[in-house]
Amino acid sequence: MANVFVALPRPAGNGPGASVSTATMGFLKTIVIGSSGGVYEPVVVVEYSNDSGVTWSPIATFNGQNSITVNVSCQLMRMNVSRFVDGSVPVVDVGAGPDTATTVTLAVPAGNGSGASTSTAALGQAVTVQVGGPFGGTLNVEISEDGGTTWGPAFSFVSGGPSGQSAIFTAELMRVTRSGVPVVSPGLPDVTVTTTSAGGGGGGGGGGGTAFVYTATGLEGSSFTVTMPTPRADTGYGVIAMGNGMARLLVFDCPSSSFTITNFTCNASGNLTASDTILFVVFELA
Repeated sequence: MANVFVALPRPAGNGPGASVSTATMGFLKTIVIGSSGGVYEPVVVVEYSNDSGVTWSPIATFNGQNSITVNVSCQLMRMNVSRFVDGSVPVVDVGAGPDTATTVTLAVPAGNGSGASTSTAALGQAVTVQVGGPFGGTLNVEISEDGGTTWGPAFSFVSGGPSGQSAIFTAELMRVTRSGVPVVSPGLPDVTVTTTSAGGGGGGGGGGGTAFVYTATGLEGSSFTVTMPTPRADTGYGVIAMGNGMARLLVFDCPSSSFTITNFTCNASGNLTASDTILFVVFELA
């Protein structure tokens, strides 16, 4: 099937534009932004929502003509403009392989403890969790592969931190567990899980996938070389990269021009710190 392309509606000036459906787009999305043509380029934040537009989470920030590839499963996207002075609001286009985004809502307990589990056995492996609304304490999203006997953490959220996180995994069940919930203003947020297939549809790859976790030394800066655990037969592959439970939002881009059979370059939107972990999925292109 052909790849899917959408243009994000432009506002007349500062503020958010109208949203556009991205429910038929895969996990790996490429965003391209043009120039305003003015003396000063505005700041354009590309945001996504998985709760019908109630909650918006940033996925990429631009200050001029550029492009980037991000990883997110989402139902809606929009641009949000600030510092617009002259020229015209830039064009922002998004492309991805064809897929179907599916969203479920997890039960959230009012206080400390775990909410009821939700079956995710039939959902895709490219997972984006979004938390909407104020809350106190720590909110963990946990997964189980044995019917709920054993649980392990997949995502962790704190008040004031990123409201959305993505990863690739398979889960039979998912649930929300809260701790440190204050008596005053505990909050009761909404937690959505949106999934697509890990390959990203027609723009992604077929078999031959390899997943591994890279642990930062803190000396990488924002651009670094990643050595794959097993050499590839050729350079006909793609790479998905995402923070693996990091406390802050970083966007990663692995340009195909850097690919060799043993390693590739990863560019981050900020400097890595020691013990940061990044999940890489290397897949064979069709």
